[in-house]
Amino acid sequence: MNIIVINGSPSLKKGMTYQLISNFIKGCESAGATVEQIDLQTMKPKFCLGCMHCFYSKDHLCVHKDGMAEVHQKILKADYMVMATPVYADGVSGQMKTFMDRFVPLIDVRFEIVYGHYRHIKLHEKLPKVALLSVAGFYEMDNFDAVEEHVKKFTLHIQSEFVGSVLRPSSYILGMDQIFTDDVKKIKEGIVRAGAELVKNGAFSQDTLDQVSNTPIDKEMWLLGSNKFHEKCLEAGKFLPL
Repeated sequence: MNIIVINGSPSLKKGMTYQLISNFIKGCESAGATVEQIDLQTMKPKFCLGCMHCFYSKDHLCVHKDGMAEVHQKILKADYMVMATPVYADGVSGQMKTFMDRFVPLIDVRFEIVYGHYRHIKLHEKLPKVALLSVAGFYEMDNFDAVEEHVKKFTLHIQSEFVGSVLRPSSYILGMDQIFTDDVKKIKEGIVRAGAELVKNGAFSQDTLDQVSNTPIDKEMWLLGSNKFHEKCLEAGKFLPL
């Protein structure tokens, strides 16, 4: 099984998205999958120009020569495409949105009606199924609603199948192994298991998703701790390591 992970975090290895991705990939590989990770921040794909060249040219290639054509070929060979993004301004990161916009060369400009709804005709018979990984610094799970809905709509747009979301609120806890040792260990074990479940079952169990998203500290205490941390960052004039 081939899995491609699209990392939409600008923080690369410094951020909590990386913690989620690295443990998830560990689970996928433990179950026998081959995984390739694409870091959009390193690749720096250019914005879509809306020029429609990829729709109307015979080769369906974008006018930008920035590596996205090669990524598209890897996507076509994958069984699953895992889209990983932090929640920014109640949506996906700018890097991930650019990736989604640049997916256009893989679909046909013409339409068909699917279940009563306009969809672009499939240009390729097989596109990978889609899963979402996301982190948010906020405490509540509903902060993921817009991101999850966007990725689900994107999956419909490309006529593929959405298989589920692995979501981690209060994400800074992933970097607090020394403070919440047992709790963080359990969360990361859940993330690893989610990766293995995708390979073995093509879906995530609710018990696993609950283990990943559980925050073992009540809301008010987490608020106090979060503000204390950010006050230290303000005093230092920079984001401090956790």
